[in-house]
Amino acid sequence: AKVDAETGKFIRVAGIGARVQAAEDIYTPDGTLRYSKGDVVAEVETDSTGTASTPELYLGAYEVVETLAPEGYLVNTTAHSVVLSYAGQAVPVVTAGTTMEDVAAKGVIEVAKVDAETGKAIPASGTTFEIRAAEDIVTADLTLRAAAGEVVATVETNASGIATSPELYLGSYDVVETQAPDGYVLDSTPRGVVLSYAGQEAPVVHASVVAGNRPAMGVVELTKSDLETGLPVKASAEYEVVAAEDVVTPDGTLRVAKGETADRIVIGEDGKGFSKPLDLGAYDVVETKAPEGYMIDADPHRVSLLYDGQDVPVSYLSMECRDAPQKGAIEITKTDAETGEPVEGSVYEVVAAENIVTGDGTVREQQ
Repeated sequence: AKVDAETGKFIRVAGIGARVQAAEDIYTPDGTLRYSKGDVVAEVETDSTGTASTPELYLGAYEVVETLAPEGYLVNTTAHSVVLSYAGQAVPVVTAGTTMEDVAAKGVIEVAKVDAETGKAIPASGTTFEIRAAEDIVTADLTLRAAAGEVVATVETNASGIATSPELYLGSYDVVETQAPDGYVLDSTPRGVVLSYAGQEAPVVHASVVAGNRPAMGVVELTKSDLETGLPVKASAEYEVVAAEDVVTPDGTLRVAKGETADRIVIGEDGKGFSKPLDLGAYDVVETKAPEGYMIDADPHRVSLLYDGQDVPVSYLSMECRDAPQKGAIEITKTDAETGEPVEGSVYEVVAAENIVTGDGTVREQQ
């Protein structure tokens, strides 16, 4: 009979093979050598009950050696001793049996963490995954090893970005990310993997999964305002967003080199402008075109786009940029109409010929 080495339960499947060989020279009482030690006297195969029987053999000591394990199990090459002993003159055929234990084959799942855009490894520890049974995991002894949906292991990446499961029973599993690497967005999409039987001499099979994550991004939101009033300036202005340092994602990819222009922002009629999604890092925001009627602000404004967690694919950083309204001075020269010489003491009033309004909508002088 064939049983599972862990559970002791019968493996009731057909086709398990075994070899029966003489454990010694076997003689009948008349002195005839029936089998020499080591002779194979029978090759047997289990039926659907998991039991195999030999033809009738002469009494003596035998060894039973498994030759073909049940599907999902390792072959047990240990010789099991069986002795057919005389049971008296009234028993024409004696019966003896042995129980043979087989160990279930196992499998290991290896998960490699990569950047979804570059395909390069993310060499960081701490990314965690749940390994869940995608179906009922049942061995040939009909033992339920894991129910569908059950978490059979939680694994964590090492410093190389690799996570390795403990040994699992063969079957279908889903790998689900629960903690993304720093700087990346969580991808909880189940990734299916199958641990398949590789034969009776393969105690542990290996299957791999590549799990990609997209890097988190950031957007710079600019509001243009008047330096004096603080009110929004609803007029066109332009900015460059320049990398203040090499912007590198955790997979080691240089996304933007220091000094490189990552984007240009145009302020719209609502006084606001947005960058495209940018890789996280430090940038300088530099005005390249001021709104009409305003002085350009040549000073770079440093911003840092930071990671807001695995559930935030795009974070927003708001900043206000203020420009000073451009001003002018009127110079009046009073002269004598005949001599052209300067004349002192004259007084003038300067009156607005129209409402003087700056780009923020403030009436500076009324008509």
